[in-house]
Amino acid sequence: MSAQLAFRWDARISHGRTDFVVSAGNAAPVGLIEAWPNWPGRTLALCGPAGCGKSHLANVWADEIGEVLRLQLADLTEARVSRLTGGENILIDDAGVPVDEAALFHLLNLLKSGGGSLLMAARTAPARWKTRLPDLASRLRAVTVAQFDLPDDDLLAALLHKHFRDRQLDVGDAVIRYLVPRMIRSGADAARLAEALDRAALARGQAVTVRLAGEVLASGQSGP
Repeated sequence: MSAQLAFRWDARISHGRTDFVVSAGNAAPVGLIEAWPNWPGRTLALCGPAGCGKSHLANVWADEIGEVLRLQLADLTEARVSRLTGGENILIDDAGVPVDEAALFHLLNLLKSGGGSLLMAARTAPARWKTRLPDLASRLRAVTVAQFDLPDDDLLAALLHKHFRDRQLDVGDAVIRYLVPRMIRSGADAARLAEALDRAALARGQAVTVRLAGEVLASGQSGP
């Protein structure tokens, strides 16, 4: 008998405020986001590993304040900065060492004098970026950093529920309780687990169960 075809629908990833779970590990970043626009130097960096929720929280901020200009550091040039007024609210996701250091330096100066705001989401704090311009390095060291800590059990459970919901999967609490103490303590692993279990359940034509979760973990299908 030929294998049954498995149709897989793309996950509908939700980044709304109601989907963001506040816990001890991210309470400090949430508090700083809520302090906008009173950020020192008009700039804030959300920092943490992949899947920690920094991009989600950045999107919540952008949705809440409405008019936000989204930029990529790779596309940031002095010509682009020269077209700004300094009053913009700007989001740079997946930030890191800029291609054009002078452009970022001028952007920071422009926003500080013009009353705008800059929110960056990055894996490492701006002070640790290896930049060549001394003036930019000085400015980056002054950027306020909101660091995401490792997720606790409650947050891991909430993240698993969210990723399963994004995939339209109804997964019971018993599966979540089984996974939390056995998984890598990261938001990225929660996303990988949800994807791996989605694929395994679809391939077998069954629901996500504790037994299936154990098999997926044992097989390493959820590994990076």
